[in-house]
Amino acid sequence: MATIAFFIDLEEGHQLPSFALAHELLAAGHRVVYWSIPDCEAAIVAQGFDYEPVFAGIYPKGYIKEYKQRKSQGMYHDAQRNAMHYAAICQGELEGHFARWQPDMLIVSAFFCVEALLLHYRHQVE
Repeated sequence: MATIAFFIDLEEGHQLPSFALAHELLAAGHRVVYWSIPDCEAAIVAQGFDYEPVFAGIYPKGYIKEYKQRKSQGMYHDAQRNAMHYAAICQGELEGHFARWQPDMLIVSAFFCVEALLLHYRHQVE
């Protein structure tokens, strides 16, 4: 039995497709955990997966509502929050998650390409 961690972004349309793969992994006897922001917890737990919040100080509960409002106004990026997000990874935001779960595989959202690179160098994950 392997432990598979999904490091997934906040967009529901990016999370939902991952659930099919995660269910197959769970059915095959693997342990599945999602690492995502607090607003994503309910959807992940409703699917029956383990969940741990990440970046709670950067993306507090209620952030998705604010994000969708900005996005509807054509403002997609928040440079200050993005910088805090990357800095948090470099400063060890996910250290406890790696220590607790010791994932055999980390599946990272395709939209987290910079994060994947940082995690590769910090944790030697492929």
